[in-house]
Amino acid sequence: MYEVWDTGDPPRLITRAAGLDEAHAALDGECRRRHDQAVANGEGVRGMTHRFEIRGGDGPVTWLVYAPDPTGPYASPLSELDEQPEEVTP
Repeated sequence: MYEVWDTGDPPRLITRAAGLDEAHAALDGECRRRHDQAVANGEGVRGMTHRFEIRGGDGPVTWLVYAPDPTGPYASPLSELDEQPEEVTP
């Protein structure tokens, strides 16, 4: 089981997903929605960023910082997902 979170202030659970592919699809849908809002709002969104996490049972699995570009068509940011680094013990 995975959860997709908007980690802004305050953090908000977007959805729960049975698998990672489903979580990625939900995250992509949320980014598309934010892009569409940015296009509708025009220049007022320059520099706005959104932070998302996909969380599994052991905590964050991946995260994404998304800045919608209202000047162009939507492009999926999923290739920019960062995986949670392995914990390093000194």
